[in-house]
Amino acid sequence: MRMKSITIGIALGILAVSLAAAQPKPPSKEERLRHLKEGLELTTEQIKLVDQVLAATDKKVGELRKNGIGDPRSYMEAMKKIFDEEDAKIEQILTDVQKTTFAKMKEEREKHRPGAPGGAPPRS
Repeated sequence: MRMKSITIGIALGILAVSLAAAQPKPPSKEERLRHLKEGLELTTEQIKLVDQVLAATDKKVGELRKNGIGDPRSYMEAMKKIFDEEDAKIEQILTDVQKTTFAKMKEEREKHRPGAPGGAPPRS
């Protein structure tokens, strides 16, 4: 019986590790910057400013992950607040035409967000 419990424990451990490894990684700051640079046709000055905003966001997200928040709902709300602030700061950098394009990019992003209606299934 003890051997069976150990075997089941090992199997569950392997399953947990493989599921964690299968989770898609969020895009890096560099990937996000490239996406915004290309999609919005940012100027050199805008690229520098957006890069600073993205770096600040990464720092906040890193601190949130490090400190952790007990329940998943609070964690998701805190993450949403961080990314909403990021979007607002980016919008301040953009021209009116770029803001319109950025709004469309955000709509598209929401469609593909895990758990969004019609989007990817929620991550477990």
